[in-house]
Amino acid sequence: MNVDKGLYNEPVVLKISGECMTKDGFGIDDNAHFIAGEIDRISPCSKLAIIIGGGNFAKGSILTQTIGIRRVVADIMGMLGTIQNALALQEILEQRFKRNVRVMSSITVNQIAEPYIIKRMLSHIAKMRVVILAGGDGNPGSSSDHATVTKAVEMDAKWILKGTKVDGIFSEDPAKYSEARFIPRITHDEFIKNNLDIMDITAVIQARDRNINIRIFNIFKRHNLSRIMQGEEVGSVIATSP
Repeated sequence: MNVDKGLYNEPVVLKISGECMTKDGFGIDDNAHFIAGEIDRISPCSKLAIIIGGGNFAKGSILTQTIGIRRVVADIMGMLGTIQNALALQEILEQRFKRNVRVMSSITVNQIAEPYIIKRMLSHIAKMRVVILAGGDGNPGSSSDHATVTKAVEMDAKWILKGTKVDGIFSEDPAKYSEARFIPRITHDEFIKNNLDIMDITAVIQARDRNINIRIFNIFKRHNLSRIMQGEEVGSVIATSP
């Protein structure tokens, strides 16, 4: 593997949607094994931090709408879901792929995960450990996308990679609309103006203000993550310039 090109020598944040952990919308299944395999291919050569969502266990907005749970409580439930996903991914990477993994959480769960401290995280990465970040940014009301940008800022990363179940950004949901148009490249302002929903708008605004590029790609196409890390154009980019 040539690690002298692409993103291997740069700090990168990989965001994995919670929904990617399952085929059926809830819980965890062998999707998690596939994702772990893709991560294994690029570790330990990368300066990578992984952030995982919790939507396969709890989505704050849906819990509030359907059963009336206060949004603050519902968001906390979602953050707990991110910890479940992180622990599952850690277990697979350690047991199946023999990786040295650390789970760090922005909410206090000291019996099962380390507290998130930026210098400690960077030390783990320097020691070629896989680092999985859970608990969002620790604040109800903030999405895991928003937490991803915050962590990228703290790492001085200029690239966020968001792994999803679709090939990138489309004008409409390709699962619902066959005429949906693929968008290979778009600026932050164009993404915001068109109110595209594959990523939290507030996170895109923050990324724009910090000159962070975002690549959205299908993590279930084998080797896509490796190809991106090697500098290939895969998926769609939300860029600081056209």
